[in-house]
Amino acid sequence: RTDVSQYRLALHLGLAVLIYAAIFWVALTLGKTTTSQSRAVSNAVKAQGNIIIGGIFLQIIAGAFVAGLKAGKSHNTWPLMDGYWIPNDLFIMQPAWKNLFENALTVQFNHRLLAYVVALLILFHLAYLIIKAIKPHLKGGLCLAIIMIAQVFLGIMTLLQFVPLDLALAHQGGAMVLLSIALWHRHNMTKAQDEI
Repeated sequence: RTDVSQYRLALHLGLAVLIYAAIFWVALTLGKTTTSQSRAVSNAVKAQGNIIIGGIFLQIIAGAFVAGLKAGKSHNTWPLMDGYWIPNDLFIMQPAWKNLFENALTVQFNHRLLAYVVALLILFHLAYLIIKAIKPHLKGGLCLAIIMIAQVFLGIMTLLQFVPLDLALAHQGGAMVLLSIALWHRHNMTKAQDEI
């Protein structure tokens, strides 16, 4: 049997991602940590970094529900879902909360919606860094935006091609790359503060 409960898949993946993130964060603290361009970073910028990491983590969990329900095998149109911006049957199951975890249409819709939210957060963050001229962290914000655009493109292509294994794996791997870049970017903010 190759199928697994979407709940178990999400829990297993979520724990794996948390363990990976903790190991990656610790690895970033090892070795040489000084940089001549470091400066104090405002709490607003740090909060943006934290929210982006949280958003990416939630999106990865949402992706586990998509994979567990094989939700990517249906509604293979974009940007509309079978001709609708907001499909009619999002809350067809009772009780309504079950739709968030067991209705393939709703699960895929949520994954799409979270992707847009995370993309907007990253673009807002990059714009904030540019407007406030926070040059030491501009490279990290730009890296985040580039990887996010690639990840969104991979997700759309995976959906439109009816989830071929190679694209699905690339999309899942892209999520981990995006999370890694977000952690590295946020860690650089902490490092800059610690060196002041």
